[in-house]
Amino acid sequence: MAEYRVVGVEIEGGSDRGGDPHVSFLCLEDGRRVPKLRAISNLRYGVEGYYTESAGVRAHLRAVGPCSRCGEPYLRADEGATVPDNLLNLPGCAQQKRTTAKRPGPRP
Repeated sequence: MAEYRVVGVEIEGGSDRGGDPHVSFLCLEDGRRVPKLRAISNLRYGVEGYYTESAGVRAHLRAVGPCSRCGEPYLRADEGATVPDNLLNLPGCAQQKRTTAKRPGPRP
């Protein structure tokens, strides 16, 4: 299974979530944005793995839940509580540049 480093996150509902924030998108080092439900599915079925890295400590993401408040599964990066969950401390995802690929013209 391939593993990818998470470098940013988007949080569901912004600040409306109060004390119960969840990640809605993972932003990966390779530039991809992975929605929460896709990431949870990828983790559960062994398609892809994700990790964070802080101060030289790598923490693998895991799907947990359901949440006691919203009833949905969510993502954590705390290695079974042996290190603090640093997923929510990552910066917000950088604005993704949308570029359109130019089609090559006809060959001479």
